[in-house]
Amino acid sequence: MDDEIRPPDKVIKETLINNFYNNANANANAIDDDDVLTTVLELSKLEFEQANAEQDQLIINKIKEETKERIHQFKNIKQTIKKLLLYDKQKNNIYNTILSAIEMYEEGYIASYILTKKEYDDVVSIFKSIRLSQAESISFSNLFHINI
Repeated sequence: MDDEIRPPDKVIKETLINNFYNNANANANAIDDDDVLTTVLELSKLEFEQANAEQDQLIINKIKEETKERIHQFKNIKQTIKKLLLYDKQKNNIYNTILSAIEMYEEGYIASYILTKKEYDDVVSIFKSIRLSQAESISFSNLFHINI
């Protein structure tokens, strides 16, 4: 069995042609190169962080603009429903459903709100009693959907 095992290879020591560590001047150059490399890495890191900060700020500004648009989109509808909520206690549940769906949409939690057929008919009847502009009615139809 031992005859079949191959003996290990001989150790070969190789030296690089441009070995900087053979003399003292080369060691000083290597230290300077390390300092330069560290400086370059720090500058690169700062540039990367600055670019990320700018990108993050653009995203935050875009989200703020979208939220303002969404709030403005349903502002009149919310005011009208809040007024109706004070007078019409029978449809209190429907008004609260509409207001909560609009608020979730404004905050960006949902893109649409799915209702049952009966709930949808109730919500539509309320919106028919309110005078909506064309943009508001389009916003309404984009937000509320029937569960089929």
